[in-house]
Amino acid sequence: MKEKILICGNGPGLPGALKGKRLEKFKIVRVNDWIDVCGNGPCDIWAFFPYHQIGEQNEVYDFTPYLKNAREIWMPHWGFGIECKRITGRMPNYLITKEQTENFHNILGWNHPTSGAVVVYMATLLDAIVYIAGFDFYEGEIAYPNGQPIKKIVEIDHKPEKEKAWFETEIKKGRIVKL
Repeated sequence: MKEKILICGNGPGLPGALKGKRLEKFKIVRVNDWIDVCGNGPCDIWAFFPYHQIGEQNEVYDFTPYLKNAREIWMPHWGFGIECKRITGRMPNYLITKEQTENFHNILGWNHPTSGAVVVYMATLLDAIVYIAGFDFYEGEIAYPNGQPIKKIVEIDHKPEKEKAWFETEIKKGRIVKL
């Protein structure tokens, strides 16, 4: 039987998507600096971009709960395995390769996807059933449940329409299941 991996994005829709669900059947992946408004739910795997520092004053970026509880670390940025070890004291269990990164960029037609999209792509490369929740593609007025405005995030880096199109294609192919 294939493993079931649930990747929890950072979108404000995550609490509603998880409400009432039986999460124990999933290996749960948390992305970046999600502050769990669902009651500090499970985190089997933690995937992050390595700009964090342990013990930062800003609680939005305090990843120590995930580091303490996660059995695995995934690194969705191919050149940062050593940086992960420096910051967390642990090497990543799963590190995307340069070739996989370039392949995903080619698929998207964009070379700066969100960490969440890269983590979902990484999961699709495994022999597992991949579920997603909390991927809202910056639709609405806030990016995260902490109230950060969408405009600030999208204008800086990302093209959520490209990621959304890829997600929809993968869902139609049955490679991703929306929870």
